[in-house]
Amino acid sequence: MIWRRSSVLKIEPIYEYLLRKQDKSTVERNQMWYEQLTPFFQDMLEVPYAVLKGDVLSIFAYGGSGFRNSHDIDILVSRKDLTKLHEICDKHDFKQIVLDDNGNPRPLSRQEKIMFKNSHQVVPYFKKLENGTTIELDINCDFFWAEFKGTRIKVDKILEEAIDFNLHDCHVRVLTPLTAFVQMCLHHYREMNSIYIYKLKNPITVAMFQDIYMFYKNHYKFNITQLLDYTKEHRIEPYMYYLLFYSNLIFEDEALSEHVELFRTPEGEYLLNCYGLTETERKKWKCDFINRLNRIDLFELVENDLNEDDKKKIELSLSIK
Repeated sequence: MIWRRSSVLKIEPIYEYLLRKQDKSTVERNQMWYEQLTPFFQDMLEVPYAVLKGDVLSIFAYGGSGFRNSHDIDILVSRKDLTKLHEICDKHDFKQIVLDDNGNPRPLSRQEKIMFKNSHQVVPYFKKLENGTTIELDINCDFFWAEFKGTRIKVDKILEEAIDFNLHDCHVRVLTPLTAFVQMCLHHYREMNSIYIYKLKNPITVAMFQDIYMFYKNHYKFNITQLLDYTKEHRIEPYMYYLLFYSNLIFEDEALSEHVELFRTPEGEYLLNCYGLTETERKKWKCDFINRLNRIDLFELVENDLNEDDKKKIELSLSIK
């Protein structure tokens, strides 16, 4: 594939299929999901929470539903409210399960329990609908990955600032556009640097950077100060620099090109050519960004560089279905 840098409005036809487009079937499915979930979210008023990503991100970044196809609904809650959340899920027939290789429910192993205890997520909840489809709730308790060593953004404070939102005629709570953008960026950085994700798919895609660029374009292109101040307050400039730098490399926006420099740090520059989420697992790429962007099998580029601890971490993560 030949790489051609161009603006998002004049992107070469060879890349059009990589850009997100509104999908009618996704809109219809999401409408059905939220219609089914209306009683659940009415009870969720008892718990501080926010719906993440999915159609909320689609609306914030692209201006409408159905630009992002999610297989689940992500919800952010504080760990202290997990017991109440479990009660509400149980009331609405959501079951917290993992599956074995034959698709049957199974208990978590000791290692898996430890992994979830230290993770930003908990075991997901599933509900079988009368039409035979399933709704999955993916519960998040943190903005950051488990191994993150810096000062974490306080989830309780973020949820206090959550706002009411009408999603397919279902009233939910969502993060403010500022915190939603930061959460999305940290999520995308985590995905793009997780060796476990590389085993499943290549998360370093034009579509992922399009989320960042479109959200930036619609909210921060003419108001970068708010984002910059928040980023500095929470000391996440290196990750924001990484994401904005590569977004601009793809979409070549004059304003973004100038704004990227506001987030530049030595650590951010270092991260541009690395993968991995911790200092111990972080490694240098042996190919440039263009050769890893949208590559079908990204894992084969890193497999020979992984140590035994890396492989064990991947194996444990893959055991969860």
